[in-house]
Amino acid sequence: VGSVTFAGSLFAGELIGILTPSKYWPSAAFVPPILLSYFLVGLYYFVGSPLFYFRKTSLLPWITGAAAIINIALNLVLIPRYGAIAAAWTTLASYGIMLLIYYFVAQRIHRLSYPVGSYLLLALVLLALVILIRPTSSWSVPLLGAKVGFCLVFFLGAYALLLRGFRSPLTRAEGEA
Repeated sequence: VGSVTFAGSLFAGELIGILTPSKYWPSAAFVPPILLSYFLVGLYYFVGSPLFYFRKTSLLPWITGAAAIINIALNLVLIPRYGAIAAAWTTLASYGIMLLIYYFVAQRIHRLSYPVGSYLLLALVLLALVILIRPTSSWSVPLLGAKVGFCLVFFLGAYALLLRGFRSPLTRAEGEA
């Protein structure tokens, strides 16, 4: 999912350029923070699983409601000053806060071991991409090639980072025998 977020953020300009008339091309700037927002929502499903397993779902509306209030408050403050793009960034901020709350609440209910450092590193790489990259609909072969290369590096790096040290139960059983 992180790789889709990475590629979607890098190629937002080209995709919007292909799919829409030119008057919509500036909307490509909204894609990276929104994609990263939904990446964080995807992580919530992992970290929040103890809430579902231990039937503590009564906490869900409180946590989600707190994130919604934060989002609305940030929108009220930032949209008048920065325009519609602020809504994309406040969505990212509120989903990030929601993910953190779910993580800490779920860990109190039942401690699960997550590769938090790896997830955090990947999320920070994605955040840096979203902050630094300005989607463009330029079609130069070297730029497209570089973007594809960056996607491959991210995918392989994420794969190596998340699966480093992972051994399947079958591998462990063979090693113990």
